[in-house]
Amino acid sequence: MVDSSTIRVNFDQPNSSFIYMLVNPMFWVFDVDDSAGTGPFILTENKDNRLFKFSRFNNYHRGVPYLTAMEMTVFNDANQGLREFQAGRLDYLDSIPLAEVKNIKASDQFKKAFVGKPVMNIYAVGFNVNKEPFAGNYLLRRAINYAIDRKAIVDNVLGQGYRPLKGVIPVGTRGYNHDMPGYSYDPDKAKRLLEESGYLSKPGKKTLILSYNTDEGHRIVAESIAAQLSQIGLEVKLQAIEWNSYKNHLDHTDLAFFRIGWYADYPDADSFLYSLFHSSNIGISNYSGYFNPQVDKILEAARAETKSQQERLKLLNRAEEIIVDDAPFLWLFQKDANKLVGENVNSLNLDSREMIDWYKVQLIKSSVEEPGTPSPDTQKI
Repeated sequence: MVDSSTIRVNFDQPNSSFIYMLVNPMFWVFDVDDSAGTGPFILTENKDNRLFKFSRFNNYHRGVPYLTAMEMTVFNDANQGLREFQAGRLDYLDSIPLAEVKNIKASDQFKKAFVGKPVMNIYAVGFNVNKEPFAGNYLLRRAINYAIDRKAIVDNVLGQGYRPLKGVIPVGTRGYNHDMPGYSYDPDKAKRLLEESGYLSKPGKKTLILSYNTDEGHRIVAESIAAQLSQIGLEVKLQAIEWNSYKNHLDHTDLAFFRIGWYADYPDADSFLYSLFHSSNIGISNYSGYFNPQVDKILEAARAETKSQQERLKLLNRAEEIIVDDAPFLWLFQKDANKLVGENVNSLNLDSREMIDWYKVQLIKSSVEEPGTPSPDTQKI
């Protein structure tokens, strides 16, 4: 602590990604006495963690917020929330049922209210590179990647709530490589690589166990993957595991073939590459047990590059190329955030981590109001 408003951070080694880490909520300022934050609104009521009411904080350091108050409701399911929005009782809906996304986009009444944005969240299946049958079998891992028609799963199963993923780094992330070829759907190449891998010719049982944390959506995706892999001659059995037990298995790298999702902790490629694939994170966030000394050195060099942003990103792109080629994951999807915003709401902007600057949001119900004046209304979410 330098003084009452300044802290100094000392590093054992350079970390050029630290500046991006500072946007993570763990670095936000909180009052140690009552856990209050420093945002533009004050929590005034919490009814059973289902209804939250907020009032405007007039002494907010950026100025007085436009909204005087907000109400946030947690619904039992997304369909209930959608019905409330369609009935005109909500100004903003944070979650749309995947099965309804196509219908809303085509609806004359609600398509203008729809807001979609790719977010820094990936959905994949991990291969434990230290367990059979994936240990040392680079060709098998690549065969599985070529065997999956990601677009078909997005269109027919996920209702356009996701988009196909080409590599580690999702669209909208600092360091995203537009030229990353990734793995296209190529069942003939998948069959050829599978044959070259020698997997089917080895003695012993040939059933892959695909594990996922218990969830209806994950089950449907896993079934689609199993069906597509059967087309190249791979038999897959599904294994649903309760979340706490599943997380324990991940932490101990016990699973061989498993679902994995990752939200960016901060808006930079390092959040995906270093967290998921640097060997120092094995058993922490590197759940595949992936260890490539060359990748470790490149990622460390990227963090040490504090003078040139361009050179830092080149190093991160090179690390991603090697990782994708090594195929410790079955790359699947990037999440799209799908929201509904009422016609009277202004300046509600969603960033690529699904965060909203509520300070700027306005609720305009009458053309009589002067532009820029705070709305006297309460926004319902």
